[in-house]
Amino acid sequence: MVTGYVFRIENPATVYYLQRVGKTGCLTTVDVTNSNGHSRSPGILFTTANAGYVSIAAYSGAVSLSAVAVGLFILLEDWWALSSTAFLMSARFLNVILIRRRSKFEWSGVREKDQPGDLLVLLSQDRWIKVVGNVNDIKAVTSGQWVRDMSAVESWIAASATVMVYLNVVLASNATQVGKIGLVLLLTVSAGLLAVANQWTEKLQMHGHVLSVTAQPKRYERRLHLARELIEEYGGKTGWAVGMGLVRPEDILASRPRAGTQGPGIGGQPVIM
Repeated sequence: MVTGYVFRIENPATVYYLQRVGKTGCLTTVDVTNSNGHSRSPGILFTTANAGYVSIAAYSGAVSLSAVAVGLFILLEDWWALSSTAFLMSARFLNVILIRRRSKFEWSGVREKDQPGDLLVLLSQDRWIKVVGNVNDIKAVTSGQWVRDMSAVESWIAASATVMVYLNVVLASNATQVGKIGLVLLLTVSAGLLAVANQWTEKLQMHGHVLSVTAQPKRYERRLHLARELIEEYGGKTGWAVGMGLVRPEDILASRPRAGTQGPGIGGQPVIM
C-alpha cells in the first residue's frame, strides 16, 4: 500500500491464519512482530510466544495426564497398556521433531531496509486483512514455505511413526480391563484438551515472528468505501487500489480536476468519490 506492488501470498500457513481471523465484510488489522530477535530458526523445541494462559494450561494438562497414565500403568503392572502409551508418545514425539526440522526459515527474497510497511490482503468471502509491521517481517511470513518437503530419511521416520500408531491397537487389545479404560480416557481427554489449546491460540508463530490481531474487525457497507478510506489514509495513492481491482482506472481519470479547477483530493492528489 506504500509502494503499490501487488503479489500473491504463497505461504499456506499464513493464508489459513488470515482466513481464520477474517470476517466477511470487515477489515481486520494483523500486526507482525519479531519474537526471536533477528533469528529465523526454531531454536528450541517448544515455545509459548503465541499462546495464551488457557492454551498453555490445556496443553500442560494433556502432558500431565500422559505422565499420570504412565505412572498408573506401572503401579498396575499393566505392561501392555504401558507399551501402548509409549508407542503413542513416541509417534507424537517423532512428528514434533519432524515439524521442527521442516519449519526452519529458508527464503523470503532480498532483505529490505528496516522500515514499516502495510499489506492489504483480499480473501474469499469478502474478507479483507491489513498486515502491518516491518517490511522484512512481513516478507518472512508471507513468502516461501512454512514447512519444506520431507527428505527420504524424514519420510521413513514419518512412516515409522504411522506404523507405531497402528501397532498401538494390537498392544492395547492385550491390556487389562482397567488398562483399556485408562487408555480410552487418556486418548479422549487428551484430544479434548488439545482442541481447547488450539481454539484458544489466537496468534500464529512462524520463523521467529508472531502474527496477532490488534483491533476488532471494522465493517464496511461497500468494498468501495474501504478503498476510499484507505486511499485517503495513504495520501491519495491509488496505484495499489487499481492493481488489486478495488477501483477502475477510468474512475481515477474522471475524478481528476480539470485545468484551472480545484478538485477533491488529499495532498494535491485526487481521491475516488
